[in-house]
Amino acid sequence: MMATKAELEAELAELKAQLAANSAVAEAAPEPVAEDEQDIRSKLELSEDMVKDLVQELENFATEKPMLTLLAVFLVGYVVGRAR
Repeated sequence: MMATKAELEAELAELKAQLAANSAVAEAAPEPVAEDEQDIRSKLELSEDMVKDLVQELENFATEKPMLTLLAVFLVGYVVGRAR
């Protein structure tokens, strides 16, 4: 059985009311706060410092224990070569 024009218009009016109510709720909800630029810069500086520290540690390791460094480089090369 087909719906009448009056039933369809009533359903349309109900859906419009629901949409308006949902829009009002969405507008009232606070927008997510983006991280401010200073916070992002501090995180970037922290990660740059961590990379610099890692490089410094590797350089110190290479100068303090050269034979172990050569062995590690050989093993990494062997594993990479076998992975192909």
